[in-house]
Amino acid sequence: MTENTLRSLFLGRWHPYAWIALASCLLYGHILTFSDYTFYDDDVLISRHFSHIDELSDIGREFFEDAFHQAQGGNFFRPLLTISFILSGQVSGLDLWGYHLTDIVLHLIASMLVFVALKTLGIRHGPAFVCSLLFCLHPSLTQAVAWVSGRNDTLLAVFILPCFIFFVKFLEAPSVKWYLLHMLFFTLSMLTKETAIVFPILALFYAGVVKKQNLLSLSTVLWLVGWGLILLNWRISRDIAQLAPVGDKWFALKTVFSDLPVLLSYLGKIFWPFNLAFAPFQADINFIPGIAAALLLIAAIVLAETRNWRIITFGLLWYVLFLVPTLFHHADISHPPKFYEHRIYLSFIGIMMIPLSLSFARRYAPSRVVSYASTTLAMVVLGVLSYNHSFDFKNHLTLREFAARTSPSDDTQYPRVQMMHVPEDLARQFLARQAGTSSIDSARTFQASSFSTQEVRSLLEEAEQARLSRPDDPTLHHRLAVIYFARGYYVRSLEEFQKATAEEPENADLQFNLGVLCYDGHAVRKAEQAWLKALQLNSRMAEAHQNLSYLFYEQKQYENAWLHAQEATRLGAPVIPGLATEIQKFLGSSQRQQ
Repeated sequence: MTENTLRSLFLGRWHPYAWIALASCLLYGHILTFSDYTFYDDDVLISRHFSHIDELSDIGREFFEDAFHQAQGGNFFRPLLTISFILSGQVSGLDLWGYHLTDIVLHLIASMLVFVALKTLGIRHGPAFVCSLLFCLHPSLTQAVAWVSGRNDTLLAVFILPCFIFFVKFLEAPSVKWYLLHMLFFTLSMLTKETAIVFPILALFYAGVVKKQNLLSLSTVLWLVGWGLILLNWRISRDIAQLAPVGDKWFALKTVFSDLPVLLSYLGKIFWPFNLAFAPFQADINFIPGIAAALLLIAAIVLAETRNWRIITFGLLWYVLFLVPTLFHHADISHPPKFYEHRIYLSFIGIMMIPLSLSFARRYAPSRVVSYASTTLAMVVLGVLSYNHSFDFKNHLTLREFAARTSPSDDTQYPRVQMMHVPEDLARQFLARQAGTSSIDSARTFQASSFSTQEVRSLLEEAEQARLSRPDDPTLHHRLAVIYFARGYYVRSLEEFQKATAEEPENADLQFNLGVLCYDGHAVRKAEQAWLKALQLNSRMAEAHQNLSYLFYEQKQYENAWLHAQEATRLGAPVIPGLATEIQKFLGSSQRQQ
């Protein structure tokens, strides 16, 4: 195949857009089958407040509400984000496939817009297409696509990129059309995510430094007036919606400076997408890849034959400015801030601008065959990494484990295990360590306590070592299942429970604990089956009746809830009086309706 044929195949007119769309669909099409909520914000944004997004008539109300539907006191004025959920809801209701479909479409549109934006900067078609495809396939952006709650950043990119494109077009050929289109998309950006507020700084830098235009001109006044009016109206709308102010602004500013090193870690994820995380604390972040990435970038700039310093500076500013607003935190924060990976989405584009502004001596350039082969291989590797990474967002079990594994300092990832029937030897071992003695007889008293972070890690190491010598021991599988659950490793806990129950199918405690895991992992149907199985094996297990009464109440199966509440009370584990009253009230109401 000749080079001209290849160029025509990939770069001819609409072909780049078709390839980007195809790559997006092939890479992310399978997430349409992710039918379970992750219960990391998606339940709040969709299922728990579905009455706020189930009708098109709800659109107007979203300009007066927090994104999480707090009537007052919220901090997220993002009406277009919520409107996007309303539109997704018209497609699939509460089923998630419609929301995932929207996320795929937004990502492929954003990837196409990256291609247009790079060409607008003067980048040649070939490099612009390769970089837009890189953007489409890159694993560090997977979280923004596969996790429904990460949509705000893809949606922001879909609005910010045209905002930038029309700004550049106005600079090149001033017209009312480009001006109004720019202001329209800046408005849409501000109504999507407050991060867009930094765009005027970028625009003025581009006009004054990159394009070397005189900023002391009528055009600058027009830009400032337009942006000012949009920001003023945005602030008025936010105040009308009665959203909470930022709070202690001095504290918020200090957090930005203390968290600036995180920008280096995000850079490392762009260059070395093998240490991906969900929402780690700064203490759990490895900064070595970021340092290596920065050194590599500096080396490339130094060794380049020619370099465009204005574009390099603009790209770096783009990267920093779109990340800095995400570092603001409120003074009333009760735990260290988390650094979500999807925040890289828009900033990623700024880093791509830097190598595109460099050129190297021809003698160092690889042959075209080597260049094409290495580029294809890199794209395949990135695609495989992204595909595998997407399964971390399949459901609550997988995402909970991914979050716990990548942020071990986050104590919220260590579930409490009081509700489990902890194996006696494990409970005795833990209590003995706490008491400093081995003479602990009442293992069941462990249910009044929980594993500490340090003890969980220690016990996990010992149990995993023991498994090497006793791989088929059902008791050890049970111990590991409980410890994995305590550590937040839900998937591994489920695997160990399944191994243990296969060896001891008549163990009621195993079935009960499996139910606790499934219920905490929002796999309600599996929890119900496990607890019913536990009762088949031990009809006097009061806690199983107790838990089923809660479960059936939440599922609005009030007759079943009342039956299990009565049995739990008879066996000495009564449900709380308020719940019993609620069950009777709903049960009586349903009987009267019949």
